[in-house]
Amino acid sequence: MFLYLSHSLCLPLSTPIGSLLMALQKYCGETVQERKQKDRKALQELKLEERKTRLHFTELLPEEIESNLQKNRSKDDAKKIEALLNLPRNPSSSGKQNKD
Repeated sequence: MFLYLSHSLCLPLSTPIGSLLMALQKYCGETVQERKQKDRKALQELKLEERKTRLHFTELLPEEIESNLQKNRSKDDAKKIEALLNLPRNPSSSGKQNKD
């Protein structure tokens, strides 16, 4: 239906609607552009925080891996020491000298 209206009919209607929108924006305290900018800024800040969190995690990951490896090495070393202590002892060297 809009296609069939002449330009002269649409122009008078657009002015009151534009004024109404401007009044509504003033009432809300911000324009559509300001809201979009605010939303973009909030989204950028959120993404920045996510990146910082990921970066912090990747910085801590090698330290955590190294710490876990050290713990595992300590456990492995303790098991090896225990196994060596459980082995039968060699005859004393003084016993070998008497046999010669």
